[in-house]
Amino acid sequence: MKALAVINKTSIFMLLTASAIFCVGGTIAMVFDASYLPVVLLLSLVLAILTVPLTLVSLMQAYRAEVVSLDYVIFSVLISCFLVGLGWFVIPFVLNRDVKQYIYEATAET
Repeated sequence: MKALAVINKTSIFMLLTASAIFCVGGTIAMVFDASYLPVVLLLSLVLAILTVPLTLVSLMQAYRAEVVSLDYVIFSVLISCFLVGLGWFVIPFVLNRDVKQYIYEATAET
């Protein structure tokens, strides 16, 4: 369970960093020199794409820990593929919520 939490937090951190690079770096590039804008956009996109393997690993860890069902994993992967990859950026946040809810319910039962 600890590995799942670490992997999921890492992917969320990477996604937040990618969005910060996009927003802050894009704003700075537009203010000072717009020629750097493609580099900023590419950097944030590459960082966001690097989270896809982490997302897959965290989904598999959650399935092995019985936090989510196999249907959840299949649906998440399929919907992410059909939505032009945009679902990959949502899965870590939703999975984080589900893990927290699972931990809360597990501690409430004891």
